[in-house]
Amino acid sequence: MYFFLIFSVLFIVGAISNLYNGEYQTIPECLLASLICLIIYYFLNREKKKSVEFISWVIENKNNIENGGTYLEFAEIKPDTELIQFQICISFILFSVKSPSRFLVKGYDKTLSKKTICTIISFIFGWWGIPWGPIYTIQTICNNLAGGKKIKVSDLLDKMNQTDKLTDAVVG
Repeated sequence: MYFFLIFSVLFIVGAISNLYNGEYQTIPECLLASLICLIIYYFLNREKKKSVEFISWVIENKNNIENGGTYLEFAEIKPDTELIQFQICISFILFSVKSPSRFLVKGYDKTLSKKTICTIISFIFGWWGIPWGPIYTIQTICNNLAGGKKIKVSDLLDKMNQTDKLTDAVVG
């Protein structure tokens, strides 16, 4: 994920270099590419952070969840509560990345808007890697249009019991 920051800095360096060399035509493109990289980095980082926060909350409230349920904001979280994750695919020449969205609580979170955002990002930025870009993009778009990856809270708790790493449960 940090490579988006690296690319952003490289595009800014390119814009400064073009400014220094008097090549003003490509400066807006370099700055736009830098901004897009920063936005993608921020979005993916925020999604991962929210997933980690949710998993931490589930761990802290494990007993309450298993004993009938508890509330997270306005959503009642029980063992049979269904969670949804959508995927995002982003590619750049020789690399392609698939990343999950945060966990969404079915019936409480705005899954349609998250599905739309993840699918549009993948549709625009997923194709551009060789060879996995088109493959991952098609997989991601099909997964999102099929309703995303669904998991029950009880299955998530089981998965967390089987692994020592919090991020393993987040990444899935």
